[in-house]
Amino acid sequence: MLHKLQARLAEVEKRSVKVGLLASTATRVPTRGDRMTHNPSLGAVHEFGLAYTIRSTGATVAIPQRSFIQMPLAQHLDATVRKDDTDWISSLMTRGVARTLQKLGKLAEDTIQEAFNTKGWGQWPALQPSTVWSKKQNKTAILIETTQMRKAITSEVI
Repeated sequence: MLHKLQARLAEVEKRSVKVGLLASTATRVPTRGDRMTHNPSLGAVHEFGLAYTIRSTGATVAIPQRSFIQMPLAQHLDATVRKDDTDWISSLMTRGVARTLQKLGKLAEDTIQEAFNTKGWGQWPALQPSTVWSKKQNKTAILIETTQMRKAITSEVI
């Protein structure tokens, strides 16, 4: 049994789980003149923030950082995993490495979705009044208007 566990742990070291806006969920359907047709690009703007100047007017636009991937996983994934109460050693032995890592990926996805539900556990900057005014739907929801980016969060074992 110990040899089997050692073999499974060695396999775990060779594998990983990608979580976030992956190539398989990259495309988005443009809405009301939206030029952003790639979920990872839109996600990067919000994950890291963006500031730019409009050449024609000189106005500065600042989109604040609202980390919906890194912050939730760094600060809340451990709690999600503990709450799940999976016996990870038993899972490795009975379900195998790929299925165990798929389970971990799903828990990471759940953690990211909880960030959307809680506005980043209250850490995301509030929307500017002009943003609320310009939104057609989900007026007060941060990072959620069409839900395309949120629904595109996925995980993959590699």
